[in-house]
This record gives sequence, structure tokens and C-alpha cells, in this order.
Amino acid sequence: MADRMTKKEKREAAKRARMEAQRRAAKQRVKRRIFSGGAVVVVIALVVFFVIQAQQGSRERIEALNTLAQEGNCSTLESHSEEGRSHVPETAPVNYSTNPPTSGDHFGGTSTTGVHTTPPPDGNLVHNMEHGHVIFWYQPSADPGVASALTEVVLKDPTRRLLVPRESMPQPVAFTVWGTSMTCDGTASAEKIAATAEEFAKVEGGKGPEGDLPGQPGPMTGG
Repeated sequence: MADRMTKKEKREAAKRARMEAQRRAAKQRVKRRIFSGGAVVVVIALVVFFVIQAQQGSRERIEALNTLAQEGNCSTLESHSEEGRSHVPETAPVNYSTNPPTSGDHFGGTSTTGVHTTPPPDGNLVHNMEHGHVIFWYQPSADPGVASALTEVVLKDPTRRLLVPRESMPQPVAFTVWGTSMTCDGTASAEKIAATAEEFAKVEGGKGPEGDLPGQPGPMTGG
């Protein structure tokens, strides 16, 4: 019968079927690779896009902060090289190249957060900055309205902000986080200085080497 196949024809038909199956399988593998590769490219492109967007947003916020700082007669942001990060005994002398300090070896404990009327040791305050805290410093001889306005800024987030008097610093007002500072000559209104301080905290706060760790607010008197 015409529809009957010889053994040879059956072998050839089976061979063709196997080859066709292999061809289809190879085609599917290529498609999967293309899809997988395309998905990877898309993911990479999205990551790059969001990183660029984040960087752009960060630059814009810094530019806005620096513009606001000019209105408060403050400097632009200043970055400082890290001076160390080791814990040392509280009996050990600690010295810092910036005044007020912005990084360096420090004591094992942090200071209480919130408002201080007498300054805690630098060794404790540097540890606060390692935890992402923002410190607002003022010379006691500065306009009392500045200290009052900065107190209000600190009390908006008393677990991550500190107000500390500092007689020895060269400028009447300073803001610091780990590795970064801004200073003000104190001639602008207290409101403009406080507005700059608030924006400084929003832009730079929480960037300590150990992350963003809330502190324990202390009483509004004493060190």
C-alpha cells in the first residue's frame, strides 16, 4: 500500500522529526536568551535612570540650600576629609582639624540630643554625627534671637538634632554633620538663619557612616 513506509523511510521520517524538534528547541532557547538579555538591559537602564534622577535631585537640593544660605549670610556647603572613626577611651585626648569638629576618633558614647546650654565633650558629639545627627552650634555672645530660633529648629526633630553653644569657634553660627559643615556670620535675621538650618538638616541629616540612628533627647538645661 502507498501509505505504508519502508523501514528506511521510517528512519528518515523519525530523523526529520528529531531535527525539527531540535530546531524548535534551539529557536526557543534563542528567544529566551533574547528575552532574558532584554530584561536585564531594561533593569540596568531603569537602575541607571533612577540613580541619575536621584543624583540630579540631590544636586538641585544642594543648589537650593546654597542659595538659601546666601540669604542667611552663610557659607555654601563645605566638605571635609574624614579624620578617623575609631572609639577611644573618654580619658584619651581628642583633637580635630575643624572647629567645630566634623569627624574623627571619638568616645564610645553619644551625647543626649536636643537643646544644650552647656557644651558636651567633642568626643561624644562627634559620635552623634557618626549616627547621622545634625548639630547646630552658636557662640553664646551671638544674637540671643538666633539661639531661640535654632531651638525651634531642633525641637522639630529632637532625636536627631542638637543645639550646642561653642565659644571658641571662629564664626558665630555653624551647622555640622559627619564630613560636612556650613557657617554663618550671624548678621542676617534669626529667621533666615533658622530657615537655612532647617534646610541643612533636611538635605544633610541622616548621612552618618553608621546610618540614621535616633538619639535620646535630654532636658533643655545642662550638658
